Amino acid sequence: MSATNLQSIVPVLPSADIERDLAWYEDQIGFKAIYADKMYAVLQRDNLTLHLQWHADTTEDPLLGGSVIRLMVSNIKPIFEELVTRKIVDSQQLKLHTPWNTHEFGLYDLNKNGIFWVENLDKPTKPDIQVGLGGVFFKSHNPKQLMEWYAEHLGFKVDDYGASFLLYSENRTPEHLVWSVFKQQTNYFQPSDKDFMINYRVKGLEALLAQLKAKGVTIVGELQQYEYGTFAHILDIENNKIELWEAVEEAFAALVEKES
Repeated sequence: MSATNLQSIVPVLPSADIERDLAWYEDQIGFKAIYADKMYAVLQRDNLTLHLQWHADTTEDPLLGGSVIRLMVSNIKPIFEELVTRKIVDSQQLKLHTPWNTHEFGLYDLNKNGIFWVENLDKPTKPDIQVGLGGVFFKSHNPKQLMEWYAEHLGFKVDDYGASFLLYSENRTPEHLVWSVFKQQTNYFQPSDKDFMINYRVKGLEALLAQLKAKGVTIVGELQQYEYGTFAHILDIENNKIELWEAVEEAFAALVEKES
């Protein structure tokens, strides 16, 4: 996954009266409102942006209760995952697709200053999606016998699940291609009635699924998450079931080594 890109810092200033303060900022220092309601406002002049947030100025909601800044970023997930790993934020804190069209999360420092990471979705960017062959799956009347045949005649190193082939990406990162044989009675390929299913490795699985849903592609079941990756299933126009796999390569490599 590519790194988070920090783009700009936006101060969020407390306000006891949004309408009053909007007039002051426009008349006195030339900032114009590009969004405003009774609770929140966004002001801009040239390339600079300020936000105003209403506070009741009570004990529970003080006007001067610590500063707030918004760190505007692209690709918010890597920095969020980094801070989850550091145990600075909880894994459930990231808010995706907020009503104001952002991904965001936040925390408070030791002085009760609010720091919020925000990815603005107003300007759609092309998601970083990559798809490659991840595995081949097909049915057999006797999977064990067939796998033994492949082991004997083609040298496949098989286990109870099939075989895994080590490939290398352009940057020489090792990746695995899975080969597996299923019982003739398996329901894993349903609702397709075909005797095979192809697994494609994906980078940016959630973004890809969002695109596919928008285009009316049939999504089969729910997103499935395991320690070695995330899986989704779709149907193509000939009712072939396709498995999409965003791998956690280190975890999968450890699993392959353990099984073999």
